[in-house]
Amino acid sequence: MLQTSDFFQNEATRCRDKAESAARKDDREFWLNLASRWEGLLRPNDENDADLEAVRALRPQRTVKKFR
Repeated sequence: MLQTSDFFQNEATRCRDKAESAARKDDREFWLNLASRWEGLLRPNDENDADLEAVRALRPQRTVKKFR
């Protein structure tokens, strides 16, 4: 399983690849902005705390069943 930082870096790379292949300027800007947001998650700071919490909220929650 990928580490969270590896996942963020992979997503940023994928967005940059999409930006390079985009035909329209606004599409390139969209992908580069998205890549920047993924990269921002790699550098935790006070500004990114809300973004990190949003990502954590999307993680599936496991329920633990107790067997007797």
